[in-house]
Amino acid sequence: MKKRKSKEVSSTAKSKSAPKAGTPRDVDEYLARVAEPARSTLQKVRAVIRAAAPPETVECISYQMPMYKYKGMLFGFAAFKDHCSLFAATGSLVAQIRVGTQAVQNCQRHHSIPQR
Repeated sequence: MKKRKSKEVSSTAKSKSAPKAGTPRDVDEYLARVAEPARSTLQKVRAVIRAAAPPETVECISYQMPMYKYKGMLFGFAAFKDHCSLFAATGSLVAQIRVGTQAVQNCQRHHSIPQR
């Protein structure tokens, strides 16, 4: 799994690729900012994605959250106040997701994961 850090851009440069202030540089930094129990939950989600994704998959920060790209977007995840979310980038990925109904509430491409 490849890691890609957000591009560093000077404050005088105007670029759409410039990260917003406070945007984590990589997934490790994102997870370090997340409080428990969400951090442990997302570390498990990350491990599953990394184990299942092709080796050429790139791990990056996009939309201020961890994302995984392989020939386009695959998945993203994020922590919120009372839940964590898994975002599938395409409908065909949603059809392939096999998760327990207790742990996940399906809402089209967005899956809410209770923190444990």
